[in-house]
Amino acid sequence: MPEIDQTTKTIINAYNNVTDSRTQTQRLSLIVNSFTKVELHKLIPGVSLFKIESARKHALVTGPGHIINKPKVYRNKLSKPKLTHFIEFIMNPLYSSVVGFGQTVLKLSPNEKLPIPKVIRNFIHPRIISIYQSFCKEYDFETFSRASLYQILKVCHASKQRALQGLDNTAAAGMNSIDMLSKLVQK
Repeated sequence: MPEIDQTTKTIINAYNNVTDSRTQTQRLSLIVNSFTKVELHKLIPGVSLFKIESARKHALVTGPGHIINKPKVYRNKLSKPKLTHFIEFIMNPLYSSVVGFGQTVLKLSPNEKLPIPKVIRNFIHPRIISIYQSFCKEYDFETFSRASLYQILKVCHASKQRALQGLDNTAAAGMNSIDMLSKLVQK
């Protein structure tokens, strides 16, 4: 077993007394470069190889013992009337073509779900958002931020296919032509 001083014992004790993974990595980074992996396994039973490697990376990148801040998560509460207004806008046949099958379910809250039919967008997202924002500005309607609108469009994803508008009409016209030709042949 490697020779350890009182400071190392205190750091190992502090490592063992915390359950938060980030804090463990921070504390382990103080001593991780002073010992080999085998020695660390002997000093701290149950420490994983991944934990040792992440502590070494932490010591190299941020410095030994520096605090790791949790990533901030920003949440916006989306009001249902504004959300409905935007979804109705993007479902306009001018901007989206509804596919005849499938739907996406948008979860607003634990008890509330909003079904949205699958669509093919006729415009790219930045164009739809700029048109929507100018539309809302014209009618003095307060809307979401541009980033929130992008997130809504991302959740209400559209198909990457091309819309085959008019294909049914072409097929029907072709069938009418075949019927007319068969009638001419029969005469």
